Amino acid sequence: MSVQGLQEHVWENLDSRRHAVGRARVYRLTRRIIARWPDGPPESGAEFSAAVKSEERREYGMGIILSLFLGAIIQEIVRLLVQWWAKSATNRLLMAGYKKELLSAGD
Repeated sequence: MSVQGLQEHVWENLDSRRHAVGRARVYRLTRRIIARWPDGPPESGAEFSAAVKSEERREYGMGIILSLFLGAIIQEIVRLLVQWWAKSATNRLLMAGYKKELLSAGD
């Protein structure tokens, strides 16, 4: 699996709210979360989600309503990535590699 494959995995496993946000934003959020991934699982999915939401809100100047909706999507993406990460040692190694790849690319 590649970063793009993991993005597709997240997209396919999100509920119908994904369509309101759009594939491009879900992919961008997924890349942003992977680039910020800690060496282990996020200590608090809520804190991790809040940090990503704050970055996204600052960068794109979102209002409160969109920000709340986006926060729910981000939490779901984090949940899906944590499940995928925890599923196998291979996935944990892949996540570390993806993070390194994205950071070296400037994401």
